[in-house]
Amino acid sequence: MSQIGEYEARGPQRGSRAGTWQTLSGSDGQLRGGLRLDKVPLDQGIADRLSEAVRAVRAINLPGLNTLIDQVHDGNHLWLISNVPPNPTVSSLTNLPAPVAALIAVDIGQTLASLHSAGLAHGDVSTDTAIVTVEGRAVLIECGYAHALAGTTPGPGHDVNGWVGLVRFLAAASNNNELLLSAASQAEGIGGSAGLSAALASLATAAPKVPGYGERSALAVLATIAPSAAPVVPVAPVTPSTPESVTVRLMPAADSADATMSPAELETALGKRNEEVLRFGRGVAAARPPQQASTAPPWQGSTASYPVAQRPNRARRRLISIFTGLITVVILAVVGYFIIQRLAPLQVTSVAVGIAQPLPANACDTRVDVVGTVTSNGNGGSFTYRWLRSDGASTAILSESVPFGTSVTQVHLFWQFSGKGTLKAKATLQILTPQPVETSTEFTYTCR
Repeated sequence: MSQIGEYEARGPQRGSRAGTWQTLSGSDGQLRGGLRLDKVPLDQGIADRLSEAVRAVRAINLPGLNTLIDQVHDGNHLWLISNVPPNPTVSSLTNLPAPVAALIAVDIGQTLASLHSAGLAHGDVSTDTAIVTVEGRAVLIECGYAHALAGTTPGPGHDVNGWVGLVRFLAAASNNNELLLSAASQAEGIGGSAGLSAALASLATAAPKVPGYGERSALAVLATIAPSAAPVVPVAPVTPSTPESVTVRLMPAADSADATMSPAELETALGKRNEEVLRFGRGVAAARPPQQASTAPPWQGSTASYPVAQRPNRARRRLISIFTGLITVVILAVVGYFIIQRLAPLQVTSVAVGIAQPLPANACDTRVDVVGTVTSNGNGGSFTYRWLRSDGASTAILSESVPFGTSVTQVHLFWQFSGKGTLKAKATLQILTPQPVETSTEFTYTCR
């Protein structure tokens, strides 16, 4: 097993447009993903664009995107270490149950919708950049990486075309799922962010009616048993059919030896030097010392006595039978109680809305993270919601799955402000199902 810094390489590698992925094991025993940047020569322009893409993903902190936690160079290449392993990819999944396929499509679609509302785009959505995790969630990796390496800017048109292809793959893997085929056609027909919003609204209405939809345990099991993805051959980025197309950035020509950077230089450009890098303490329990085997056979000894088993009398046997029956009844009652609890529907009990951080007195060109906290009764299921803004804009109808045992769920609205002046803003969170609840928060944007 090869060593990459403090990480051990595990399992096969697979290629991507950005580089080569490898599953890694950290010193804490957790599985991580390592992306080796080996596809293009590394220069300062690439370093700046890649650093910008990484910072943007960290800033919005979406659960549907992987996060860079470390950087390592092995003497030849720079490795970007991700918080989640790169497998299994959606491309490796076959014979999917309909509710699982729908959940993957909604997870990826909602992540893209949140990215677009924050003024960002992924740029390389495919069945090879979408993975499932052991937490039971579909996650996108390599957000912005391919375009950062190519010197282009991704737009929502790229993402929607990629999502349409992914949804059609999921439909085929779930026995030509009509719900997913319809959503893909709707998104493609309208195009761009509007097409994605319309398709997500349709899925948010229809998917909860599919038996088993919202149960993330099935997706978590799938992540543990699915085979690792086979190596893929990178292809050219998908060209969007909408006006939301790419903008080419001019790059300095790399026609001299000084135009490329060593892994250590790129690591410095990405900002690792002179800052504390997140590390994890050692959490693997030490192996227990082997127990000493007895040197003497169990039958050896100075004296040997062989007690004669006595058959219990009839009264004792009857008492044991009654006691065993009572234990069985108690166990059945407890199991029945938990089954009833799991089958009970999700109910939203309260909703609160606020902003993640107070705005400074002079907050020019800022993105506000509005957080909605939804409290439920702890049962599994899903709820649908949308955000309304005081400027007249609103999100599509979105759906959020809640696993059994979870009573507090957070949803986010990223609101971008720019320009000078003072604006009193109001964000309203509407819970539509299982029962309508609405609450809002107000804040003031000031730029002098």
